[in-house]
Amino acid sequence: MTMLANECSALGWDVDLVVLHNEHDDYVDERSPRINIVELGAPRAMLAVPSLVRYFRKTCPVAVFSTLPNINCAVVLAMMAGGCCSRVVLREADVSCEYSWRLRLLVSQLYRRAYGIVAVSEDVRQGLVKRLRLPEARVVVIRNAVDTVQVRRMALGGPVPAPVEDGVPVVLGVGRLEPQKGFETLIRAFAAVRSRPSCRLVILGRGSEENKLRGLTRELGIGDDVIFPGFDPNPFVWMSRCRVFVLSSLHEGCPNVLLQAVACGCHIVATDAPGDTRFLLGNGEFGELVPVGDWQLMAKAVERALDKPRRIDCQTRVDQWLSLFDVRETAIAYLKAAGLPPRSSA
Repeated sequence: MTMLANECSALGWDVDLVVLHNEHDDYVDERSPRINIVELGAPRAMLAVPSLVRYFRKTCPVAVFSTLPNINCAVVLAMMAGGCCSRVVLREADVSCEYSWRLRLLVSQLYRRAYGIVAVSEDVRQGLVKRLRLPEARVVVIRNAVDTVQVRRMALGGPVPAPVEDGVPVVLGVGRLEPQKGFETLIRAFAAVRSRPSCRLVILGRGSEENKLRGLTRELGIGDDVIFPGFDPNPFVWMSRCRVFVLSSLHEGCPNVLLQAVACGCHIVATDAPGDTRFLLGNGEFGELVPVGDWQLMAKAVERALDKPRRIDCQTRVDQWLSLFDVRETAIAYLKAAGLPPRSSA
């Protein structure tokens, strides 16, 4: 959403980035100075509805792009209450659609009032159509984008983290420490790999499962070889220097982190999870796919990757592939979903 805001601004639109709260402004360094931040001061989406109503009445934006089901529902409710005629485009980013029955009812009814609905992959689109019974013609697929130039610039521009400085091969995982990301599978796979010559596992991110995952590393006797540095706004420094990048998710939408890892030239092992993982890796061309939840096969794939040369030497083909996920074209597609043109080609 930060990239989308930046590109819409570059295309000539005035952009407000509206957030519930600004407690963790993780992407402040990536945000264009032309973006105006509006903080609602609410702990949860539904509690933000009154603030959103006031914002919409005051601003009445031409278009609103929103993401995450609870926030999407709050946006539609606020638009209805505020009497504003903005074109609302709702983005759905996860294939699971595993909502509570209350949220499922809200999503099914309120999404129909949107001007447009964006699914980040074909799997997500099918989930919206089949599980929530949304009209198929209303849902368009716009995959996430990757700014290859920025990723590579940040990979070279940041300080080298100590855990990748000493030459010990690093297996890297990046993501929220939540059940969906399947880090338990990755840790068990690493425990099996750990019998080979020295290597370490680094998991970047924060979330509710951190203590549980740390406990699992101690239980498996690998606590000294697994590092949890927390959230890093520049994971590309790690990606560009790790030996293997692993995506262990149970399900996804359109995982940006895979495209970023491809841009960094990583050897990649990923679960063949619902939600575009196979497509983003070019049906296995840019990484090895393993079954979801199978730590034994993941361990074998990681071992094969560790035995390969440190970097992938096929940048021309990589660049051709990543051009399909161009940031500017993605922003134009979102504007089109709202029935809007770019104002300029700046």
